[in-house]
Amino acid sequence: MFISQYNLLIDGHAKECLPSSAIRAEELLETMQANAEKNGGHCRPDLVTYNIVLQAIANSGAEDAISRAEALISKLNELSDTKLQPNSITYNTLLDAMVHRGELQKAEALLQSMLKQYETGANTSVLNKSSFNIMINGYAKSRDRDGVEQAEVLLQKLIEMSESPAQDGEDSIFKPDAFSFASIVDAHARRGKKGAVDRAQELLYQMEHVLNITPNRVFFNTMINLLAKSRERGAPQRAEEILNRMQELYKAGNLHVKPDDITFSTVINAWAVSSEPRKAEHAESILRHLAGAGRDNNTGVKPNMIMYSATINAWARTRDDPHHVDRALQLLNDMEELYAAGNKYVRPNGHCYNAVLNSMAKSPTLINKAQRVQEFFERMMNTYKMDGNSGAKPTILTFSTIINACAFSNDDKLEAFNIARKALRTLIASPDLFGPPNNFVFGNFLLACSKLLPQNDTRRKIVMSSFQECCRLGQVDGLVLKNFLYASHRADAVDILGHDFSGTLEELPVEWRYNAMIRTSGNRQNEKRGATPNRSKQLSSLQT
Repeated sequence: MFISQYNLLIDGHAKECLPSSAIRAEELLETMQANAEKNGGHCRPDLVTYNIVLQAIANSGAEDAISRAEALISKLNELSDTKLQPNSITYNTLLDAMVHRGELQKAEALLQSMLKQYETGANTSVLNKSSFNIMINGYAKSRDRDGVEQAEVLLQKLIEMSESPAQDGEDSIFKPDAFSFASIVDAHARRGKKGAVDRAQELLYQMEHVLNITPNRVFFNTMINLLAKSRERGAPQRAEEILNRMQELYKAGNLHVKPDDITFSTVINAWAVSSEPRKAEHAESILRHLAGAGRDNNTGVKPNMIMYSATINAWARTRDDPHHVDRALQLLNDMEELYAAGNKYVRPNGHCYNAVLNSMAKSPTLINKAQRVQEFFERMMNTYKMDGNSGAKPTILTFSTIINACAFSNDDKLEAFNIARKALRTLIASPDLFGPPNNFVFGNFLLACSKLLPQNDTRRKIVMSSFQECCRLGQVDGLVLKNFLYASHRADAVDILGHDFSGTLEELPVEWRYNAMIRTSGNRQNEKRGATPNRSKQLSSLQT
């Protein structure tokens, strides 16, 4: 066999990304080395061979992959053959493997070693901008508190190296590209600190007007994502302006900025999560133009499930439009029709159904709210069972939302309660299908008891039995405890909690609350400490 044939064979193993494939690649390398010794150097592995084997090891996912890759590079460095001197591909493969494993300290040490080799002239082919991009991206995606700052330091170093006299301006192997800057913007988006948008705008100006770097689709998409996450006033408008600019640049011949489904989805989401007036109308306008011939859409992008889901969510979060439930429901109807007609990209999922359900639950004007959510639940079950759409399968969130909607229904209270109770019973009876009820379900059900049932023996029995079931499942949290105290009779509360109960979660048996989730980040510290604010006051004021 020739070297090229061996290399192709090893490359095939590298692409399999399996531990066994990496071992096989190393065995082939050893076979080549042994044959070369016997045949006077014929078919001796070249640097390409070693780099492919390194890639196979890095891709393998083996626990000892990093140490094996380091050992192979050390062996290369010991060879006297200058043609086998490790280059940027060699080291970048190891660097990327370290970053993907989250070993940033080792990766940083390796990068500094590469930089030293380059600056001392020991190996000038060991480093390029990809080396910095790998490390910048690693810091950007890390959870390190100073990850953004570390990434910015590396970007500045890259810019300095590209401007050194030893480099040839535009042809510099160290000149940053759009990906270098996109990683920094992504880091700011992940951190979500104040001033992130302004910093991203500064980076964009530096790219275009100082370094003469043309932004690409990845950079623009990252900018749009940052704007969507910032939720600043005017953010969705600025996101849409970027989309318009991308379309204009693409229309003028720049193929690298062609908007894709991520672009449109993120702009729609920027509107959906904002507090801007008429946000849902703006989101739906983009969706409808994509579906039709508007917006000079020459990108080939068509609406997908994510875009519909974001738009439905926008209407679900709208409170100032009396038709918001109908608009959300119409979008879901459109999705089901398109999916039935063969468009697999718009198959409604749980987020879509639950968003429509949530719009019903939060509507202050919806007539027959409890009955409407019950009918919608039946629709979800039929779609799941009869039409085979697993995305329509009700979730724990579905049941929690139904029960919450019943609690705030303005219709017949007994009918609303019966629907809430039926939802809880269905959930408890089918844990294998839907999962067991959680703290949100029990908290909302106890709330429904206090708002919908008169204070009588029936209510006492229902409240006690549901709270005991909640305790059995370990789902008691602050919400559940608060609503139990509001709904229960004082004698029952004292009987189950004890005369000395002062109102804190930590007084309760651990097995009552070990499965309960922390409700919100704002209440996280109280939940961790077991504190339930103002419970003592609630306990003393229970009905007698």
